[in-house]
Amino acid sequence: MVYGDAHPYGEIQTEASLKNIEVADIKNYYNTYFRPNIAYMAVVGDITAAEAKAVVEKYFGKWEKGDVPTFSYDKPQALLRRWWH
Repeated sequence: MVYGDAHPYGEIQTEASLKNIEVADIKNYYNTYFRPNIAYMAVVGDITAAEAKAVVEKYFGKWEKGDVPTFSYDKPQALLRRWWH
């Protein structure tokens, strides 16, 4: 409410808006945006590089690269100075 509905931080989630999300929406989002060509893999622990590579290849080796949509947004305007500043 502080930012207003024209600002990216001004969006709020409600119980009603969450109930509008269906499993198909989540699957579509995942299939669209989760791609190895834009991901990072971090391996931490008592493991060698060779062991880590083998595990990563075993579980993620078939994960296919793909195009991921990108968006450009206008730079948000500065907020009006509040009375408490």
